[in-house]
Amino acid sequence: MDFVIHLTDKMQTAEDGSYSEQGFPHTYLTVLIDDLATIAQWKLDNGPPTINNRGDIMAYSMGVRAKIQTGYGIVIIGPRIEFYKYDNDSNKPMQRLRKDNWAFDMRTESPAMVGQTFEFVAAKTLLYQNGILGGGAQRSVMGPPDLPAGRA
Repeated sequence: MDFVIHLTDKMQTAEDGSYSEQGFPHTYLTVLIDDLATIAQWKLDNGPPTINNRGDIMAYSMGVRAKIQTGYGIVIIGPRIEFYKYDNDSNKPMQRLRKDNWAFDMRTESPAMVGQTFEFVAAKTLLYQNGILGGGAQRSVMGPPDLPAGRA
């Protein structure tokens, strides 16, 4: 089951400089439910990063539905949190965020390390396929004060 949050933002038109509101898919949430007794079967920590991964479930939503060129995805399944980077031009668009520290078991992991990874991903800017930049948690302002960078 997918849930979508849309962000409405003001966009400056190139023709006359006026502003209009435009909606963008901002956040997608997919809910997966599994019996945690099978965790050993779906845990991917020991497998090579080239095998199919749960991040692939986000590729359709990010590339086709949200029209994202590059961005990030987070999967929460049971006590696990996994972080992925997305590149629409890649033959495997969803890849582990980094070689190490890309997945965390919240039963044993340090909350500080997970928090740092969330902050890293939340601050990143994503790129839509039409060239518009989607602001991360850290935005700089250009043009009128109510326009995030990359939206004018």
